[in-house]
Amino acid sequence: MQLVFAMEKTGAYLADTKVTIEDSKGKAQVEAVADGPGFHATLPAGGYKITADNNGTKQVKSINVTGRNLNRLVLYWTPEPGVGEK
Repeated sequence: MQLVFAMEKTGAYLADTKVTIEDSKGKAQVEAVADGPGFHATLPAGGYKITADNNGTKQVKSINVTGRNLNRLVLYWTPEPGVGEK
């Protein structure tokens, strides 16, 4: 499985994102900090809950890992008002 972290609108990549991946029973399978915009995890087929925290703003998504192809999920964060604007 591949996760990618980026800013909405600009597409600027994010790093230092805390990642927790839980299985369908709620048991944490992965707890890590992604030091770049991409994060890879090898998981058995099944359903997972992804919690990603970047600078205190969390996103929770679900993904079904098939075990056949690379399952990819892109998570976008909305910039704070005024940040990155000219």
